[in-house]
Amino acid sequence: MSDATYPATTNLLLSGLFHREDAATWCAYVRSMRPILAGTARRMGLCGPRVDDAVQRTLLRVLVSGRRGGYDRNKGRLRCWVMTILHNVVIDALRTQRNTRDGPGASAFFDLPTEAETEAVWRDEAMCRLQCEMLRVLRERSGVHVDTLKAFQRIVFDGASVAATALELGMTNQAVHLAKHRCLTHLRAHAAELRPYYELTG
Repeated sequence: MSDATYPATTNLLLSGLFHREDAATWCAYVRSMRPILAGTARRMGLCGPRVDDAVQRTLLRVLVSGRRGGYDRNKGRLRCWVMTILHNVVIDALRTQRNTRDGPGASAFFDLPTEAETEAVWRDEAMCRLQCEMLRVLRERSGVHVDTLKAFQRIVFDGASVAATALELGMTNQAVHLAKHRCLTHLRAHAAELRPYYELTG
């Protein structure tokens, strides 16, 4: 999937994200962001209500800092800035979680996730979220046949070959190519809806 198919963060999103008068843009961003933040925090080691707490703390820091001019797009992508904030929040929460469970000082004796590890988990969570949203759009908006959708999943998400997919689904190679083309055409028509999820994977 290329940037030509799903453009990255638009100037419109960035210009409105931290404006007090544009609550709709912030709320839409939070809806796309929250599952990825939660999934990343959970896979980094947080448990139970600490996950939700880390998500809330991250979003609050992003909003407050963003409104104060803390994000500079010339220094990096929005996703990277948010991910760094999440990483720091989760590290603090992991230390607290370990100290609460094992006693003061216990946090000094276990390995904490590095930023590179956090980024790897983030990318995986973001890609899963994007794929789920793509499938939702195709199921609800496209009217494509179930076999067309299965062929698209196997080719695009699972990396299966055209020949293997055709054999598995009882389709011709040409039908598999056509299934992929049809699904991508429908997804491009809904690029604006999917854009927030795509940006989080980049």
